[in-house]
Amino acid sequence: MGRAKNIFVFTLMIIGLQSTVAAAGEVSVGLIGGFVNTDLKDLDSLIVSANGGGTGPITTKALGNGLEAALVLGYRWDGTVWAVHFQPSYYFNSTSGTDTAGDAFDYGVTAIVAMPLLRVYALENDFLSLYFQFGVGWAQVYGEANEGADQTEFSGSNLGYQGGLGLEMCYAKMHCLNLEGNLRSLDIERSIVDKTTSSGTHANGRITQSNRGSEIEVDNRDLGMDLTGFQFLAGYVFKF
Repeated sequence: MGRAKNIFVFTLMIIGLQSTVAAAGEVSVGLIGGFVNTDLKDLDSLIVSANGGGTGPITTKALGNGLEAALVLGYRWDGTVWAVHFQPSYYFNSTSGTDTAGDAFDYGVTAIVAMPLLRVYALENDFLSLYFQFGVGWAQVYGEANEGADQTEFSGSNLGYQGGLGLEMCYAKMHCLNLEGNLRSLDIERSIVDKTTSSGTHANGRITQSNRGSEIEVDNRDLGMDLTGFQFLAGYVFKF
């Protein structure tokens, strides 16, 4: 709750700041969303292992592309090609199923990503604009590996960066459809166990450390959550 409150307060501060400078430039507000082709190989390896052992096979599918939705808050300086965009986003990726005994085997990752972006409008006319953008930001990532009676939740954070390009198609210069593709680098190499029902290891055998407050490990090494990948987003932006 405290983390969500801080994000809400920070968002209001950004909106307030943009309101004070709107007279000197252009403010953008909107929503954008799409998918990211992340590779959560450590969690996928747990699914493969559970499928071939214990009371397997399991019906749980591998984690595919993650979904991501972002709030757009932007400001462009009047008479220039430069703009700054803050796009706090929520990432979601999960899969669930059961084994032959009916026990749940669920895996997933969620994240809050704050990635401020510097944007450059390279080509534009009254309707269409092409822009490039890049930025450095931070993510708080939460994961879960629930394997029957062994249920473990964990979390980690790290800095990352991304860059890409986009198209902006505007009607009356105010109502805009944005399409963009970005390459993001964001790896969570180490996570801490927040909650667990296991005695320190999972009966499945691959999670070898899951004590609360310790680093979660797979095969005696840190479990990684990788949000690196190509990000494809589309959405609506209002400019004033």
